[in-house]
Amino acid sequence: MSEIWPRWERNEGQRLVINCILTDPSLLDSDFMRNVTDNHFTDPIMRRYYKLLMVGGDIPTEVLAESNCDTVFTSKFGYYVSRMKTQYVTYRRGLLSEEAQGLLDIGKTKEANELLQRIESLSIDDEWVDFTEGYKEIYEQKELELSKGIPSSMRTGFIKLDQVTGGMHKGQLWVVGAGVGHGKTVLATQIAKNVAGQGNSVGVFSLEMTRQSVLERFACGSAGIDYIDYVNAQLSHKDLALVLNEMHKLSTLGIRFYDNPMATPDTLLGASMNKGFDLIIIDHLHRVKHSNGNSLNEKAFEVANTAKTVARANDCTVLLISQFNREHTKRGTGKDLGRPAMSDFRDSGMIEAEADTILLLYRPSEYQDGVDPAKAEWIIPKLRFGSAGRFDMRWAGKRGWQDIAIGTGHYD
Repeated sequence: MSEIWPRWERNEGQRLVINCILTDPSLLDSDFMRNVTDNHFTDPIMRRYYKLLMVGGDIPTEVLAESNCDTVFTSKFGYYVSRMKTQYVTYRRGLLSEEAQGLLDIGKTKEANELLQRIESLSIDDEWVDFTEGYKEIYEQKELELSKGIPSSMRTGFIKLDQVTGGMHKGQLWVVGAGVGHGKTVLATQIAKNVAGQGNSVGVFSLEMTRQSVLERFACGSAGIDYIDYVNAQLSHKDLALVLNEMHKLSTLGIRFYDNPMATPDTLLGASMNKGFDLIIIDHLHRVKHSNGNSLNEKAFEVANTAKTVARANDCTVLLISQFNREHTKRGTGKDLGRPAMSDFRDSGMIEAEADTILLLYRPSEYQDGVDPAKAEWIIPKLRFGSAGRFDMRWAGKRGWQDIAIGTGHYD
């Protein structure tokens, strides 16, 4: 049974629905098939077979032999149909999203918004699922994980962060906050590279920098080359070769960029739907454009709410970057000077309501004299399925963020 789940991506689910009906024709008249039409079969061959079944026609059963059903399979018929309906709605949302994006690209915002509303109105006939079906899904997924020895969550590439959070899970919204120039984008690029290196697809809404600038910063960080030296052409031929080699490596990873500085919340939703992303990065919250009339607090909350919707609708993780207000620089005294808190998110304390995980980056040397610039701390004030805490990290400058030596960390 562990092989059933991943095979849905190859329309195996539609084949199983047809084959179960062949095994037990009475299933065709069951409540499970209520409101099912031939359109639900996005595989053209399976659609033709369904039409034949509806009129009592004969189907070449040898074509379906590889998925023969038995009583065990037919007992899960309702589950297969439910998955097929979900697949169909996802397919329809994808088509409408592409159409909406085309309208946005040519400036037809009103028409695009109408299509986006249609996308939101699309629903699955049986979105209410009892614990029995939920258990079956979890059982099959976990069985597959155990057989491969690989967890379903994505690894960020940072040992302590992955230990504390369990990695990035589908449907979750992560928010990373820090002051200006404190390494937010650097962290996002490192996570993007690490996640893509595991064979996952990553989408980056680069609203602050061009695609070229992001690629260059990616490559410089990976090569350990100072980005300013690169921009000023103060590199040796050897260092330049290292940067170009890293660019080539990055080009082979599953990372795609959305290079449009005018993106709105509707754009985030429309441009991300059904692109197959496992991780979507939005850099950053305050660069997303809004309509006039709302307060800054409302606008920030709208972006966070949209980001959470994107995570749920695409069954992926969304990493949203946000800047702090300047008040955090005045907080605390001594060794705690400048230590951030959730209340420091600029314009919106409501972000914490939407986020599943909040990560705050703290570099004491930015606020205190005589502190080692490499000394850093990551603070997790919210972890929906775990305990809040903090742990030590290392800021390596041009090489970005690094774990400290294994065994010397803490989490309290």
